[in-house]
Amino acid sequence: DAGASITVAVTASKEDHLDATATSAAVTVAKLDSDTRATAQFFARSGSPVPVSIVVRADAGVTPSGSVTIYDGRNPIATGVLGSNGRVTVNVAGLSRGIHIITVRYEGNTQIDGSNSFPQLLFVW
Repeated sequence: DAGASITVAVTASKEDHLDATATSAAVTVAKLDSDTRATAQFFARSGSPVPVSIVVRADAGVTPSGSVTIYDGRNPIATGVLGSNGRVTVNVAGLSRGIHIITVRYEGNTQIDGSNSFPQLLFVW
């Protein structure tokens, strides 16, 4: 029920009396937390695609679904869609020579909050 709005309705009844129903105010169940982890190689050759492996986990045994965005610094450079196991590998291409700071953002879904991976350094030569 994470992320859902829930109400409770109670009906009282007794023989020879009218039934009465009371409904509670809606309460939204908090979304689950997520943890995003990304792994990329440390060195890469200019012009070669760099595989970035991503794993997203959530509380309560729920498998995350949805999309992830890979960033080089503040610039989005690739996207991917999580598989049924909460994992995806995205090949990032077109990185110029130099030092890149790679992070991944899980966008979240109706049940799970989004999260960011820890930054990874990538040296392209």
